[in-house]
Amino acid sequence: MYILCYLVLLDDACRHGWLHFRDRCYMFATEKETWTNAEFRCRVFGGHLAEIEDAETNKFLKDTAQMRNSNDHKHHYFIGLTDEAALDEWEWVESATKPNFTDWGNNQPDHIGNDEHCVLFYARDHYRWHDADCDDHNYFICEEEEVNSGGILLDEGCRHGWVHFRDRCYMFATEEENWTNAEFRCRVFGGHLAEIQDAETNKFLQDNARLRHANDNDYNYFIGLTDEAALDEWEWVQSATKANFTNWGDNQPDHQGNDEHCVFLYAKDHYRWHDVDCDDHDLFICEEEDMNAGGNIIG
Repeated sequence: MYILCYLVLLDDACRHGWLHFRDRCYMFATEKETWTNAEFRCRVFGGHLAEIEDAETNKFLKDTAQMRNSNDHKHHYFIGLTDEAALDEWEWVESATKPNFTDWGNNQPDHIGNDEHCVLFYARDHYRWHDADCDDHNYFICEEEEVNSGGILLDEGCRHGWVHFRDRCYMFATEEENWTNAEFRCRVFGGHLAEIQDAETNKFLQDNARLRHANDNDYNYFIGLTDEAALDEWEWVQSATKANFTNWGDNQPDHQGNDEHCVFLYAKDHYRWHDVDCDDHDLFICEEEDMNAGGNIIG
């Protein structure tokens, strides 16, 4: 889970767990990844690894890193600079531009072992830039446009990659997870697995699933309903409430093998609800409040 060390208000143009500076939002990861996986994770969030264009942005990020980690010098952070394409031709991965500003440490970059083609904030050198092996596992900083800068439409109330319906935003995952990891991934994004309270919302989500996959019936989507706590006592995982509306397929739920305690929209049955083994790997739908709903002051 990504945790913010001071209040971020939604009217400050950044979403849950991100910090605002100028027209950008930044997220300091609390899990380690290789550089490639870090960039992928940032893209899943709707952004990319941080690109630092000037001394002021660099200072803001360094100060934040120092504040978060105090005297712990083990928290290094990947940024989006690399020379993997051509030695010493450093470029930002998102914009594919050369840096106008740098903050290299002494004798950096040094290309130790000729394996250091990525860049991190190096904690032991006051978060100055050091080249590093891209396959090392380090923390990382993601960047995205602020809500008001045009990257996300406020009148829709949803951020990049999410679709709007009523006062909710929904994200249709493009990677498969088991049900528990799907819920975790949704929480990392600041939401939870979708809770479907009425026929209109259900139809909206079914129609979106069909739109995405046309006649391909291999893509099922986990939602947030489960009876893991008590057999046939179906509850939404986030609100811990019983389902007032359901859209079960014929003879569902059937608890096949007594292992089916989670629910997905089943493509082969027109995205009606089927119970399924929670350890299966499927796509999933995340839900969060739209940005105009006013429900979130996050700390």
